[in-house]
Amino acid sequence: MQEDLDTRILWNEAKDRWHSPTIPEVIVARTAEEMRGLGDIGSALQGELAFMKYPEYQTYLNLEKTVQSFPENPERGTRAVLGHEVGHRFCPYDLIMAIILRHDAQKELESQKLPYDIKKASQLMLNLFADENINTRNHRNRDQDIAWAYQQLSKDKGNRKLWRVYGRSMEIAWKESILPEGVELKEEEEKAAQQLSNLFTGNFFDKDKWRNNIRAYTRILNPFLEDEEKDGEAALDDIANAIPEKIDEKTAKELAKRLSKIGSDGLPKDGSGLKDFKDIMAGFGQGDPIKASIAFYDNLSDSYDVRFATRPFGRPRTSPFQPVKWHPSMGADKLDIDYSLLNGGRIIPGINTYAWNERRRETRGGVEEVIPNLELYLDTSMSMPNPIETISLPVLSGFVAAKKAHRKGASIKSVNFSGNKQYKMQPWTRDLNKIFENLVIFYNGGTVFPVDVLLEDNGPKQVLLITDSFVGNPQETADAIAELKTRNKGNNVTVYSLHSVDNADYLRNAGAEVIHGTTTDIFKRVIGKAEEVYVK
Repeated sequence: MQEDLDTRILWNEAKDRWHSPTIPEVIVARTAEEMRGLGDIGSALQGELAFMKYPEYQTYLNLEKTVQSFPENPERGTRAVLGHEVGHRFCPYDLIMAIILRHDAQKELESQKLPYDIKKASQLMLNLFADENINTRNHRNRDQDIAWAYQQLSKDKGNRKLWRVYGRSMEIAWKESILPEGVELKEEEEKAAQQLSNLFTGNFFDKDKWRNNIRAYTRILNPFLEDEEKDGEAALDDIANAIPEKIDEKTAKELAKRLSKIGSDGLPKDGSGLKDFKDIMAGFGQGDPIKASIAFYDNLSDSYDVRFATRPFGRPRTSPFQPVKWHPSMGADKLDIDYSLLNGGRIIPGINTYAWNERRRETRGGVEEVIPNLELYLDTSMSMPNPIETISLPVLSGFVAAKKAHRKGASIKSVNFSGNKQYKMQPWTRDLNKIFENLVIFYNGGTVFPVDVLLEDNGPKQVLLITDSFVGNPQETADAIAELKTRNKGNNVTVYSLHSVDNADYLRNAGAEVIHGTTTDIFKRVIGKAEEVYVK
């Protein structure tokens, strides 16, 4: 019979029902040999009627199994299956949403302490939820095949509690007979079926509703789940075939953006996004909380990336900008004897001997421009948000600023500080990963600014200090800023405070720019400063 089916025509009919989305042509496996030729996909397809693989939206059809499942009318059954599969282009929409929805289902199941495989059970809930969304949408668009297909699939499943509730919910939503004649539901099953059907009213196909809806769906259906393997037969296909074993960098980037819900104002709207991201990564065996947090801020910060414009500034040349320890391997021509004597009195190779890093200088209109290095100070006292537990805009600010400076060629120094002598410094580096590791540390102590660190070198550098009120040693800090300004006219210090600064005049008189505002204000200001210094 399958030889008589023109799957190309049926596929085009299925796409027409979904307004002809741009997706690849369906791949049909008609024989066991063709199935084997598909490799791992063929192995997964053996137990399925069909499935769509993300992210390429490629549909695979097991025609032999489909024909066997609908012996009364194989063509109608195949049309129903293909119409359903095209729907997976829109629900769960893409790989990212599939991962998020499975996570939401799993969190709901975890709260109920199930006696069986939670991962398989959450996968089943995702399958059933997506299927019912797609099928209800098809039915409302006058698809006469989908209800018939479920009637056929129901013939030998009326003895399973989950199928009774699932099938009855479609009967209520579609006003169609699905369950075999004579099947009776218990009171709690009928109540649950009504609750499920209520989720598919109004604008149920709105992606913004799916996270809440799948949690409710899972909560309602879970009490009737007896065996995740056998109950899994209720799903028309298995979206698990679209979800990889590991999350790659591109997927992680989009996942971080999606979970934080970047609003029209450019700010993350969902503070739970970080926790969800870490939980999801853990589910894929990538659950180190520090590494996952770094990955989250790293990926999310790309949402604020600005590509630097390249301008012809004339012939570039280099000039000294920062002293570094000299070693004999660097060559005698690099040794600055005068500077070494000034800082040590007696030259001891490798100890008090210095050379100079060279910095690319460019001319624009005859005026030389030097890109300052970026020195980031982040207050992680107890009154600041813990970046491992919730989205910290100060930390996200640091990630964005560091990336902007890095793109322009600057070196970056990061200082995470809290109480007296309580700080960790990442020395000047071009390795962003080292900077990121330092930014997510949380001390949860007092607030004392490490003035000695500020004066370790001469510059030129752009200093960004982010704090929640201000430090307990304002006069020392002001004196250090004043001295830094005298060392190099290219040194600039900007203090960002989440509250008003009592001793702001000390700092301004010392030459610092002092800005205070709400957390979101400061976030935007830091990004603006980074763009001012490292973009324009």
